[in-house]
Amino acid sequence: MTGFEPATSRPPDARATKLRYIPTMLPFVINWILLTTSQLINELRYNNH
Repeated sequence: MTGFEPATSRPPDARATKLRYIPTMLPFVINWILLTTSQLINELRYNNH
């Protein structure tokens, strides 16, 4: 039986470490998205001419 808080599948430490990775990975993810979209736009531009 648990108290007032609902039971969680992971301990708080695991969730905290997972959240810590988000700010470090965010610039890389944004950079990847920008690179892939710019490549797609360039391919569409050259294929239409």
